[in-house]
Amino acid sequence: MQINRIPQSSNRVFVHYFHFIFIILSFLGIFCYQLLWAQESKVNNSSSSSSPSSSTNSDYFVQDGWYVHNVKGFKIRVPDGYLVEPPPTGTSAMFRYHKEVKKGSLRYRPYLSILTFARSTPIDKDSFYDPKAAANSYKIKLQYEEVYGIPGKYEIMQESIITVKSGRDAMLIYARFPLPATNILQAHLIMSGENRTYQVTFTDMEATFEDNFNAAYPYLVDMVFEGEAPSRPTLFGKALPFVLVILLTIGATWYFTFKKSKEELAEHAAEPVEVEPLDKGLGTVTNDFSGEAPGITSDDLYGGSSGDVGSDLSLDDPGEVKDTMSSDDPADLPDDLN
Repeated sequence: MQINRIPQSSNRVFVHYFHFIFIILSFLGIFCYQLLWAQESKVNNSSSSSSPSSSTNSDYFVQDGWYVHNVKGFKIRVPDGYLVEPPPTGTSAMFRYHKEVKKGSLRYRPYLSILTFARSTPIDKDSFYDPKAAANSYKIKLQYEEVYGIPGKYEIMQESIITVKSGRDAMLIYARFPLPATNILQAHLIMSGENRTYQVTFTDMEATFEDNFNAAYPYLVDMVFEGEAPSRPTLFGKALPFVLVILLTIGATWYFTFKKSKEELAEHAAEPVEVEPLDKGLGTVTNDFSGEAPGITSDDLYGGSSGDVGSDLSLDDPGEVKDTMSSDDPADLPDDLN
């Protein structure tokens, strides 16, 4: 007799393959995710550390007191008393006060400059020292220490988030660094649109900084550009790619394991299996039941055959049955029967 054998659970054959494949694919997914993240950080750091592109006279114009930059996509009012100068290399705008400001023996011309970075930056407290931000306190410090050759002497004095005239948030950073004759103070206003980050910097000597900056401040916060700053990804947003990798890994592992199990099931379904007859090896069954418990006979129970059972009571002559209790004398009855 032949029957087709069907495995009890084909997954048991591949359970160790399942765990092995799952572990391998999980590590592969994590590696790919980290590789993509590192590549993104490398690109961001590279673009942020490089100098912004320079402007030519054909890129901007001044009209009705507004400095308009067609290429960089912004416009800003020129502060009163400031002259528009050709922007230096890497700068999108340069306004310098029309004359030197005197303070004792010191003379200095305050100026305002604008740098443009070709990517956006979230505007929040975390961005002040975020290495992926286009502009922030950390990168400003590195920039000016390199430009002026003053390593370790550029001091970040204060950082805050403010709201400018357009309703956008902006990072406001006050800093100070020394020159041979005096200390120089700077105010950096960092704003971001959808595709660009703008760094507006006001620079003056420490003795006259407060008055001159307060006069220029309304012009700085009136800068106009398109788009809104991006929001910083939430914890869920950061974890989502990792979760997707894990889910895809589990799904792929389950699919290939199920497919392999199905093939194994089909392979074994038609495989013949010999089955022995049910009556093979069984002896002849006889009925030896005698009605008596093994080892015990009626003789053991009654001391002989049933015909030898004795009795002390004879009923052959009923008249010979004696009554042992006589009721002729009531006085002989028990007290409770008198």
